[in-house]
Amino acid sequence: MPNVASHSLSLKSLQQLVTQPELIQSQMMSILASLACDDEEVIAYANDCLEQIEQLSEDMLPQLAPLCTDPCAPLAIWACKLVGHIATPTCQIPLVAALRKHRSIGVKQQAALSLSKTPDLQPDTIEALSAAAQSDDPRLQRITQKLLNELS
Repeated sequence: MPNVASHSLSLKSLQQLVTQPELIQSQMMSILASLACDDEEVIAYANDCLEQIEQLSEDMLPQLAPLCTDPCAPLAIWACKLVGHIATPTCQIPLVAALRKHRSIGVKQQAALSLSKTPDLQPDTIEALSAAAQSDDPRLQRITQKLLNELS
């Protein structure tokens, strides 16, 4: 997996980007990389930038998919959220991987939420959601159980 942290943006760059929504999508991977730093202000501005992305094309999936299982939880959460914006059947693969394998419960929760926006859930996806519904985490249980009930 490429080291996305080496492409992170400075605080000043993020402060400028947050006021220029038309540029955010073109800088998305660098904004995501900025989430892997220790500076809370940089992370806050990166979050503010990413919040402005409402829709993505499917051609972004190859770049985002590996980030859904990145060990940096904030980065993986945002990758799952953005993959959910793509909302095609193909985006289920990285979201299921995150739901099954990530250590962070927050990543698992976001993967499940993003799957709720995805059409035509595959049997493997439904199986992963069923397993997640047995989690010890009450929020993950609620998210997955609600989605499974909607499928019934």
